[in-house]
Amino acid sequence: MMKWLVTSILFLSLAKSFACDCANVRFDEAYRRSSHVVSGKIMDISTFEENPSLLKVQFQVYENFKGSSLSEFYILDPKKADGMCHVYLKEGKEMLVYLTSIEDELPSFGLCSRAFMLSELKERPKEIEILRKVRESQLNYTSSFFIETYKNEFFKNFSLLKPYPNTPGFGIYEIEIDQLNFWTDARIIDGFNDDLDHKILTSIEKSKWVVDSYYSDRPIPTIVKFFLVIENEFWEPTNSFHLSVLF
Repeated sequence: MMKWLVTSILFLSLAKSFACDCANVRFDEAYRRSSHVVSGKIMDISTFEENPSLLKVQFQVYENFKGSSLSEFYILDPKKADGMCHVYLKEGKEMLVYLTSIEDELPSFGLCSRAFMLSELKERPKEIEILRKVRESQLNYTSSFFIETYKNEFFKNFSLLKPYPNTPGFGIYEIEIDQLNFWTDARIIDGFNDDLDHKILTSIEKSKWVVDSYYSDRPIPTIVKFFLVIENEFWEPTNSFHLSVLF
């Protein structure tokens, strides 16, 4: 049987300590949390004059997948920050980075931010393919909630499927939940085939969903939207995880 997987995350090794590990986060979660997703080249790294605890990374953007245009982002200066686990970037590196806007709206990059070297993506182009599909579909919202797989019925009811001939490598599905009126709607952004898509949409809409907030002082909206990326093969570098039950 072909293994059907929901995309997980690979963290780039940017720390100098082996003790600096990050928990895995699904691709769709990482994308939703990010204010910007861009590929490009690091041109210069210098102290940020307005806040000397930060470094300003001048970035030549090759392709913008999410967010407004930018020419720089910010990281903590490892020489001035506490602790052992920090980001170490080098000029000239070509990367795909997922950035988050901090309180003063500066796009920032941290140790556990999703990132890949572009040279690595040449051998596994699915990340870029998915990002382009999401961009074309204008799924450009940023949200401060997350979906725990162990709390949600969909992930318990979905796992291994028989392979379909000539099936695409991944499917993208948008989900809208009204938590007050207890309804769920789903639509296909980029699907597999009619039969499989019907099973996935039916499972999404019949499942009970639990949404959790990242921040206790930020209530979750009554109606929330998010999307899932479902893969049809094991994607070794991303540590994709298996879902548990047959359709």
